[in-house]
Amino acid sequence: MLVPFQHKEISIFDDNFSEYPIHTLPEPGGKPVCFRLIDIIRDLTKHPDKYNSKDASTWLKKLQCFLVLSDDIMDNSITRRSQTCWHRLDNVGLIAFNDSIMVEIVLFGFNASVPFLTTCGQSLDTLNSNKGVSTFATDTYKTIVANKTSHYTFFLPTAAAIFASNQSDCYQDDFVDCFGKREVTGKLGTDIQYNKCSWLAVVCTQRANDSNN
Repeated sequence: MLVPFQHKEISIFDDNFSEYPIHTLPEPGGKPVCFRLIDIIRDLTKHPDKYNSKDASTWLKKLQCFLVLSDDIMDNSITRRSQTCWHRLDNVGLIAFNDSIMVEIVLFGFNASVPFLTTCGQSLDTLNSNKGVSTFATDTYKTIVANKTSHYTFFLPTAAAIFASNQSDCYQDDFVDCFGKREVTGKLGTDIQYNKCSWLAVVCTQRANDSNN
């Protein structure tokens, strides 16, 4: 199970996230044509009640936010909607590139948890590189290590293989029953003791030979 990323250094992203749409909204008096898409969806769908206009507008704002953040960086723009571009703010800089990736990932929900956590780790690594050595701390280092590469290097391949097998829930339960830490899962696994036909037991039987009996 992935643990939601939490670290005080990334608060720059959390605190300022609400400011991102400001850099993407039309100027006063402008016509937010893109939000007409909401009305079109509601008119065409057979189940208009399933489409929440507030959720849809938020999603569209985030999408537009990601696109303009990336575009401003590539074009080295100075202003956006009559305001200073995000990457040119004193407390942002080139970390805006990572911010744009975060915004994009948020659009895709939990399925993007691995790249999101990896990006958070990268952000923390970059933010700390601009500080003095005296500010370095063990908890910061552990957070960087746990998120920057571990999720896509170790977790993702295993999770992808389990998902591809269409047996993810069962396989995961069997794995946790055997290797899960009691203080984390809250229970003591007993599949092996009770001779359950679990995924681990089946694979073990397939790979074992007479000398392993």
